[in-house]
Amino acid sequence: MPFNTVKEAIDYALSHDVAFLPQLPHLEGNMIKACIEKTCLSLNELNARLIKGPLKIQIPGPLSSNLDTKVILDYYHYLKSNLVHKDLIVFIDEPFFPKITKAHKEIIEIIREDHPIGLHSCGTFNLDDTISLGFDYLSYDIYLNHQFTLEDVLQYEIEPVLGIVPTMNDCDLGMLEQQIFPIILKRTKAIYLSATCGLADRNIDTSLVLKNLNKIKEKLSSN
Repeated sequence: MPFNTVKEAIDYALSHDVAFLPQLPHLEGNMIKACIEKTCLSLNELNARLIKGPLKIQIPGPLSSNLDTKVILDYYHYLKSNLVHKDLIVFIDEPFFPKITKAHKEIIEIIREDHPIGLHSCGTFNLDDTISLGFDYLSYDIYLNHQFTLEDVLQYEIEPVLGIVPTMNDCDLGMLEQQIFPIILKRTKAIYLSATCGLADRNIDTSLVLKNLNKIKEKLSSN
């Protein structure tokens, strides 16, 4: 997230239907650094303010981070033990995901014993191979990923999380209404909408991102 204070970040994280633990690279470095040093500035305030409902947390993937499996799992257990909120949804952040490794299988097996688990990947990945890992959620960018369609994803027992480009304008919204809305409206399972990744590195008005997401939600709810 692009915020420079924990309060701003938590305010924003709690304004969504599914709250999330924000990452603040401007304050504490990137996720890899936080993972190695086992730090997260948002933990205490989030614990104090989140009363109920699901909470999404994210851990680095072994390929993109080049971290040892033990380091990643230690970070997962650190977050889990420090969050009094137990209704966790754990996402593996793997922007670069060309292949499945033994580390992926080990991490997934351990986490799913206690919590639903998802994959976030804004890059290229093989859908069939990814599904075979048994994720509950699949988060990807609908604009940047052209290897498969939403209809392809909906053939599987997995709940998609659709990344929407933050700089969405009226033209983009029109494209969503024409190409994506009809598929979503015929769904038989949950579909989630999200901002795309990397907000911290872009000059983007986060209030506009939330406004656009709510606009899409309202349009879908009215149909």
